[in-house]
Amino acid sequence: MRLKHIFYILLFTTSLYTLGYKSSGDSPTSVLKTTKTDYIAGDPITLEFEANTSLDLKLILKNSNGTSIVEPSKNGNKHLFVIPKNFTKKSGPCYWRLLFKGQITSQGILNITPNMDNPVHIESYFGPRSIIAGNKDYSMLVVVPTDLYDNPVPKSTKVSVKHQFENNIQIDSISTGNLYASKMIFSTEKTGRILVSSSCENINSKEFTSKVFPSTAMSFEIDYKREHKFADGNQVVEFSTSIIKDKFDNVLSNGTMVYFIIENNDGYQLKTMGTTLNGIASAKMLHPTQKESWKIKAYITGASESNTLELNFDAAIKNYKVHISENNREIVIGPLESFMDQVVPDGIPIKMGIYDLNKKLVDTKIITSRKGMGKFTLSNDFFSHGNYFLEIKSAGITKKFNIELK
Repeated sequence: MRLKHIFYILLFTTSLYTLGYKSSGDSPTSVLKTTKTDYIAGDPITLEFEANTSLDLKLILKNSNGTSIVEPSKNGNKHLFVIPKNFTKKSGPCYWRLLFKGQITSQGILNITPNMDNPVHIESYFGPRSIIAGNKDYSMLVVVPTDLYDNPVPKSTKVSVKHQFENNIQIDSISTGNLYASKMIFSTEKTGRILVSSSCENINSKEFTSKVFPSTAMSFEIDYKREHKFADGNQVVEFSTSIIKDKFDNVLSNGTMVYFIIENNDGYQLKTMGTTLNGIASAKMLHPTQKESWKIKAYITGASESNTLELNFDAAIKNYKVHISENNREIVIGPLESFMDQVVPDGIPIKMGIYDLNKKLVDTKIITSRKGMGKFTLSNDFFSHGNYFLEIKSAGITKKFNIELK
């Protein structure tokens, strides 16, 4: 048993000796001769190692662009690794590792800073380009200064921002952070254009514009204009607003839609609309064809409303005649005469309801006047012989007849 233990001890000792000897024989002797670690983007970079000429060394590079393998050029026992330009032009840390037979023998970091010796390039973004008056809404300017290799400039680099409104020019100084600098340009109480520009390291950006539009409209007044007060169904009444402004006394933008809602005697609503021009909106509505009273109110959707306007129309047609043929199958209405005994314009609606003796509706006919007259025909094909009740309505006047169709 003791001999067995001695055998295992000798075997373990021999294994350790064999492994140690192999590792020692494969380990390369390489010394980094380049001591510089800080560079400016665009500078040529060469890493020099001193090692046995027979060694097969490789350099692994890694930065934010990716990873690459560099082969050395040998000059005696010097191994020179020239760093590719796409790595030397990129600012930030560049990690390197020296490999021999897949094993890392040494490693380090190259610190590459942006190249500020040449003029910088400025990328600027600005928006939104339209804001609302009132010192609350704003446009944002984002400035991204870069060096000639498109590297962001160092943190805390100063950027000058200028913005102009009317006769006032304001200059602000901001600093880069997280690769960019930003500035909020707030609206003014007055409408107009704000011009904005920026500069960094004596390089100027292009000019940007933000337009300040009026704020929410305030309440306004409405009025009307008409040729006469008669409900002739021909003339028009024109509604108009006062000059609509916001709370900062800015005239509302051209093209703002204003809705005029009209409620008649029966509770039905009519609608007409118009857009603002120089702050005033106008719209038209045809006179009614019968005596009516209107209540009119104007709205700007989601913003403001007007006063309520009351408008009365007198009846233009006081009465009309109805002529019924001998067989009661032709009913002629008219002439329809207006407030000066003139024949009404074409287009006055005439409605006739036809009922049986039980007052059950059989049919409804609607026509419009032509030269002040209207005519209904009750054909034999549809209306059989018998007694009927007629109800004729036009211009708010209703007339009723009992007839016998022959």
